[in-house]
Amino acid sequence: MDDTPKSSGDLRKGFLYALSGSTLISVYFITGKYCLMGFNPETFCLVWISVTAFYAFLLVVVRGRVRELRAPRKARLSLLGVGVSTGVGLVLLYSGLKRIDPTFTAFIARSHPVMVILLGVIFLKERLRAVELLPLVLMLAGGVIGVWGRPRDVNVGVALASLGYVAFAFHRLFVKTASVHVRAEITVFYRAALAWVLIVVWTVATGRADFNVPGKYWLVAFVGALISPVLGNLLSFHAYRYYNLSQSALVLMIQPLLVLPIAYVFLGMLPSRQGLLGGLLILVGAFAVVWIHFSTSRKPVDLEGP
Repeated sequence: MDDTPKSSGDLRKGFLYALSGSTLISVYFITGKYCLMGFNPETFCLVWISVTAFYAFLLVVVRGRVRELRAPRKARLSLLGVGVSTGVGLVLLYSGLKRIDPTFTAFIARSHPVMVILLGVIFLKERLRAVELLPLVLMLAGGVIGVWGRPRDVNVGVALASLGYVAFAFHRLFVKTASVHVRAEITVFYRAALAWVLIVVWTVATGRADFNVPGKYWLVAFVGALISPVLGNLLSFHAYRYYNLSQSALVLMIQPLLVLPIAYVFLGMLPSRQGLLGGLLILVGAFAVVWIHFSTSRKPVDLEGP
């Protein structure tokens, strides 16, 4: 499928959907960290994905798409990949977020768009240039600076979160391939429902389910699950009808800039100078990779606006 936008209007729609989705998705850095002050990672993942699946099903019903839940055969493997990668990614990411502050996690997440680009190059034949390797080195240096000399638990958290973003990079690839055959709300539902099965099995296997948690954490989990994984992903997935993987990844660069003030206002958290320096290097390197890739991988389009 040729996903090159046919007009400047398509590009504007893609930009607005991607920007709105990224903004709402950014909220999970804060809601997730807050909830992990009460829940353990296993229980929180189960609660989070259960509520998300419920909201996603309501969305399908409200949008009148129930008949479309019987996905076409061409989309089933991609939807399975979306669900499995989501389940694995949630377990790894929130296990890492438990150990590190949300702002530094947001900086680590800038490696996610770069991973998405690499997957687009490998599987979708999108283009990558040698000039993009230097920013990758800059990102690696930022990661080393961010964790150098910090407690072992922090480094374990960084490793877990990074692996989680590898899983979510595959998640984006599967979403992109599924978007050719199914609507965004159907993908949102299967993402949550299939991940729920995986996380239930994991939670039962670990035997660490503990629901004796104060009500304020439950409330934040219910609100956060609606904002980020449902509404945020719905808008983000809509963007794939107008944007390719690289363009959507470019918009994801704004997340640390949103998380910094939100984390300070709601959690009173800011990264250390060391973490901020490493995070900024990651952000600059990731932005450079995505911008270079975006600006050289498409034919020029004469248009106004973003």
